[in-house]
Amino acid sequence: MDLPRRIVQTRRLWIALACLLTLLAGFFAIRVPINTDIVTFLPQDSPRVQLFKHTDHLFGGNHLAIVGVEAEDIFTSPVLHVVDSLTTGFAGIEGVSSVTSLTNVIDFRKTEGGIEVTKLIEPGQVPDQPEELARLRDYVLARSLYRDKLVSGDGRFALILVRIRGDVDREAVARQLRTLSKNLVHGRYRLYFAGFPFQMEFLGRLIITDLWRLTPIAAVLILGLLYLSFRRGRAALLAFLTVLLSLIWTFGLMGALRLPLTLISAATPVLVLAVGSAYGIHLLKKYYELSPSYGASPELVAETLRQVGTPIVLAAVTTLIGFLSLLSSELSAIRQFGLATGAGILFALAVATLVVTAILASLAPENLPRTVRNSPAGSSRLPLGALASSVARHPHRWAFSLGILALAFLTGLPQISREVNLSEYFKRNSEVRISEKLMEERFGGSYPVQILVQGPIDHPAVLHWMRQLERRLETDPWLTNPQSVADLICEMNQVLNDRYVVPETNQGVANLWLLLEGQEILQQLVTENRQNGQVQLRIRSQDSQRIFHSVDLVNRVLQSLPDTLVVVSDSAVPAEMRAALDSFRVGEAMNALRWEMERRGLSLPEAALRAVLERHTGRLRAQSISPAIADSMATAVLRFLTSEESEIPVTEVRGRDFEGLRDAFSRGELQSPRDLAGYLRQALPEARRVDEDALLRTAEHVWYLANEVRQQALTDSSLASLLTLLPKTTADDPNLRRDLKSALWSLNQERCFVPDDLFREWSRRAPIRAEERVGISAIQSGSGPIYQELDAKLLNSQITSLAFALGLVFLLLCLQLKSLSLGLIGTAPILLTLAVNFGAMGYLGIPLDDATLMIAPLAVGIGVDYAIHISHRLRYELERHSSLEEALRRSFGTTGMAILINALSVGLGFCVLLLGDVEPVRRFGGMVALAMAVSAFGALTLLPALLAIRQRKGSPSGSRGISGS
Repeated sequence: MDLPRRIVQTRRLWIALACLLTLLAGFFAIRVPINTDIVTFLPQDSPRVQLFKHTDHLFGGNHLAIVGVEAEDIFTSPVLHVVDSLTTGFAGIEGVSSVTSLTNVIDFRKTEGGIEVTKLIEPGQVPDQPEELARLRDYVLARSLYRDKLVSGDGRFALILVRIRGDVDREAVARQLRTLSKNLVHGRYRLYFAGFPFQMEFLGRLIITDLWRLTPIAAVLILGLLYLSFRRGRAALLAFLTVLLSLIWTFGLMGALRLPLTLISAATPVLVLAVGSAYGIHLLKKYYELSPSYGASPELVAETLRQVGTPIVLAAVTTLIGFLSLLSSELSAIRQFGLATGAGILFALAVATLVVTAILASLAPENLPRTVRNSPAGSSRLPLGALASSVARHPHRWAFSLGILALAFLTGLPQISREVNLSEYFKRNSEVRISEKLMEERFGGSYPVQILVQGPIDHPAVLHWMRQLERRLETDPWLTNPQSVADLICEMNQVLNDRYVVPETNQGVANLWLLLEGQEILQQLVTENRQNGQVQLRIRSQDSQRIFHSVDLVNRVLQSLPDTLVVVSDSAVPAEMRAALDSFRVGEAMNALRWEMERRGLSLPEAALRAVLERHTGRLRAQSISPAIADSMATAVLRFLTSEESEIPVTEVRGRDFEGLRDAFSRGELQSPRDLAGYLRQALPEARRVDEDALLRTAEHVWYLANEVRQQALTDSSLASLLTLLPKTTADDPNLRRDLKSALWSLNQERCFVPDDLFREWSRRAPIRAEERVGISAIQSGSGPIYQELDAKLLNSQITSLAFALGLVFLLLCLQLKSLSLGLIGTAPILLTLAVNFGAMGYLGIPLDDATLMIAPLAVGIGVDYAIHISHRLRYELERHSSLEEALRRSFGTTGMAILINALSVGLGFCVLLLGDVEPVRRFGGMVALAMAVSAFGALTLLPALLAIRQRKGSPSGSRGISGS
């Protein structure tokens, strides 16, 4: 059956079907969704994705939207009222799980009876008086709990942290946050919007904007180029009809299948417009080439299909292979893009071969210019004649030169980086980049790090483990602002007892934890059953490589920490193991001191540190006590005994009572609460009048008081020794003094938390009683591991899709040309294109990202079209002309011109993407335009040069080495 003739005969059917399908596609096209959430790109059964969703469920959301307010001074009544209004308004938005700002953040204040947990600013009580505002400013900027976390150090920027649940449309929530912010602020203060939800929302707006702005520009450019190429309005409109209908049908399919527009598929409209024009161009070029012989008739259309139908179909198949190779990707967005664009190519093929031919066969004869009617196809005065002659006469020179060019570009391959971070997708002067820069410079970044800790979170050993983890991670300059429930406990202990440490006893922790119950911040850090907690940090960078460095560092630190801690009391350690216990404590304290100084850019000789710590430990072990410290200890004991809390009714302290108690402490005669109880009974008549239990209870309490005075004095002495070794300006930093003191205080504690393997080693040397064993497990969650997996899958997608596309194209060429060597020659222009493209990416600093990874399979699929068309035409001309040069001149003058027109239209179409606002799409457009230019150039130079070399060397089929296949 003559298929071309059958298509022409049923032309009315094809036109009717095209109209019906266009109407149906238009109905679905307006239903195409938009998706900017990169988490959804990954396989949803991925362990990292599952963990991400699990932590989102446990702690009320993994995504943090950050709204910044800039003013001359945040600590003024109007600004604080705005912050308060924003905080209240944000909390009322559906999907928001928590909001934290200066006007609702938790605060800890010491009271006469202990400590009070309250709000920094009580609801509805924003201060108005200058004195109150000045006090608030001084208080906030002196507290590390707020400074550089909720307000900048200079008091000009304030943050409102909004946590969004994972089961809602985060983009829609971010849109509401932005709208509400602008409505409440009314331009009085500058606003900043940072964090992943705002990046998603901004990207969604850019995709829509670019879609409506760039698609018409590309359409006008391609239509104008088609008109300039054909010099006929009918030809230009028919060629453009191919891409217009295929674009409508593609979007209709996307809407029907709910395939979303993503940051990857945002280029789909321009791509279909540019690539789909090839089939109409080649069809119409052949149509007008044959028209002098056939005239405008249905037979002319049928003959056109007979001559170019096969190469057009083969070209479409190879292009389809390039796009369908993306289906091998593990990333859903890339698969969806491959499916949508592959469908667009099939639609373009169908429109060109069915609809356009049907319209051509139905139109009235066209008055063709005289030059078309009488111009021979093989005229020697063709625009590309000189190039054809050069290639035919000097094929070795061309092949060698292009080979050197490919090698030169290949040296740029090692310089290619990879980028998956969403903020890098925006222009440097965009709202997102400006906001993220502010976060990096003022607040330690916006990129979250989350570590899920499992175990009894309210146990002192686990809280101590979390503090050690935070200290270790903060030594990295890119990891900032740690927060966990351990920090809240330490903050409370600092306010209550002037030491930023986790209490060593379960009761001590429980007393503080009780005050946190019901506070919103606790729900963000610990689950209700207290078996899951999280440590949060931020990364001071949006650069992918630094993010991956931080992710790897966190994983290494987690692997280095023990998963089981043994609680050991000092009294349970036999004398022969005291030295080992002291050595462990000194090592722990040294690590803590080193980490605290390292994160501030300080360092001290290890010998000097060890000397201070060992002297501290030695003084703790010594039985005798210095007179000054003994004096303070005796004062504390007798002050309590004369208070109303004492069960011993001492009303007056005599001088000899004080002196005797001081001397007993100094000589080391009192080594336990029982020793103290005996002394009190002997020295104080009032103590002899109470029962034994009351006396022992009182002795235990005052022993604790006296011992704490001693520990405080020793710690202050050791701290002073350390500070003398540091620069004076640094030593005056109150936060440094606080943190160094907390590291030193660990030497004082009765209980210590020993790694299980070390405890087992000690137990082999001497019997040691363990109070309990505490198991801890931790794993990194959050966006970091998600981005890292996305990066790995992007690289895998590049390799697999490129290998798949190259392999299938090579196989197809071998089958078409019936020769392995000719198949290799046919892929040569593709390999040249890939070498130039990847090399240019390396030299120009263009990273491999979600968009640019698609360039290679696309270049394979589109670029091979040119090789197929030129080789098909060259075979046709060689059957009529024995001269290779003449065959090349004729091929270049017809098919070569069509290739140039197509490459120019595709290139210009993709260059339109350079006008867009999404950086990866802009880079994608520029690199595809380069790929098209190199592909066309390679098809017109390298391919015929290699074929000429093969013919000159002689092939198994003799002179038919090119044409015989």
